[in-house]
Amino acid sequence: MSVAILAVQPLLLAATLANALRHSLIISYPRARFRPCLSAILLSAGLNLVIPGRVTEIVKATYLQKQLSIPLSNGTAAIVIERLLDLCVVSAIGFLGVFGVYLSNSQPILLAFTLTTVGLVFLRPLSIYLLPRLQTKTGRIVNFLRGNFQHVAKMMTWRLHLSALLLTVLSWSIHFFAIWLFFLLLPSYSLSLAEAALVFGAIIFAGALPGLPGGIGAIQAAVTFSLIQIGIPLEQALVLSFALHASEILICATCAPFILFTQPTGIGDLLRNPASRGESEQTS
Repeated sequence: MSVAILAVQPLLLAATLANALRHSLIISYPRARFRPCLSAILLSAGLNLVIPGRVTEIVKATYLQKQLSIPLSNGTAAIVIERLLDLCVVSAIGFLGVFGVYLSNSQPILLAFTLTTVGLVFLRPLSIYLLPRLQTKTGRIVNFLRGNFQHVAKMMTWRLHLSALLLTVLSWSIHFFAIWLFFLLLPSYSLSLAEAALVFGAIIFAGALPGLPGGIGAIQAAVTFSLIQIGIPLEQALVLSFALHASEILICATCAPFILFTQPTGIGDLLRNPASRGESEQTS
């Protein structure tokens, strides 16, 4: 099983690299430097293993504000765009990969896909509509929201939509293939592509839920349930769920502590001086 865990790491790294490239495109114009964006993603994912609720998403924004002087509102706007893209693509892969076959009620998956698609289409028009209505208002929260809307209105062109969507599809497709390969390297538990899609959907949706650090518990339950549906006994399914989760977090768990202890993350600045955030967004 350790061979399977190590064998999928190059694929999972490639998926992370695609995510970092996407982040560099979305967070600023001209495109932000790739290496700090990669560090931001690894740091956020690593901290998510010890901090509950997925609040570590904001670390990407604070880190790049510190490293590249990118406004915090750019980072938070980019996070919203990325989550919409991710949920759209993952919902599509999960549903096409047999959610409708193995689960009696697939409407929530279709609803997630529909809502995120609508969100992606109307996010920029909504931002453009709201911007003039904030021009006469003041305050830290208003300034912060204005910065978010300005970034979305500026960046979310159809060309960027297409580039970001292609990178999202590439990243999650590689990730899906890594999960299929993981089980392929365990001959007793080899899965078809459709069965691997079921596990893929389970681990991604469970990991996205706010809860325990790193999705511990939720991921094991979701993956175990999926494997049982495929016909794998409970005991083996539980062991496989822990091994698959270990393969998913190995890279960020290894890299994040090094980044955290060797580079400024900007979290301290945000906590010490939150009042300055609105002013900085206003001037940016």
